[in-house]
Amino acid sequence: MGTIPFLVALGLALLGAVLLAVGARGPWLAALGGGAMLGVAGAILLLGGRMLPLGSQTPLVVVLLGLGVGLSVGLAGWWRRRQP
Repeated sequence: MGTIPFLVALGLALLGAVLLAVGARGPWLAALGGGAMLGVAGAILLLGGRMLPLGSQTPLVVVLLGLGVGLSVGLAGWWRRRQP
């Protein structure tokens, strides 16, 4: 993998992690966006390393897993804020 895709994936992963942290305490939409960014970063890294354990479906599965993580973090943050 070249330097540019790696740096783009690294930047997306860092931004996604920050948005997940913000979404855990604030709006759940930030957590969902952060999970999506982490998923895209993971898909870029897997494609760049030519590691496709699920064949051509690997990028889609990784992005959906990232969205799932974002949704769970957002819902957990919302639930925690809702508790008295």
